[in-house]
Amino acid sequence: MCNPAVLPYPGFEYEQYMRMSLAMLLECEAVCFLPDWTESTGARREHGIAAEAGKEIIYFSRWLLERN
Repeated sequence: MCNPAVLPYPGFEYEQYMRMSLAMLLECEAVCFLPDWTESTGARREHGIAAEAGKEIIYFSRWLLERN
């Protein structure tokens, strides 16, 4: 599993985190977006790249509802 939340904080500049996050994203088969992801510039950027790359996109809120 790739999870950018495991990256050390603080320690890097925003663009450094984004480069690492995007590298992780490109290695994953699917990407899960948390509620309110649209409020995050980085998450919106990741979403666009995931869509362009043909990754499976999972929306956590929808997934949670479908499980019950």
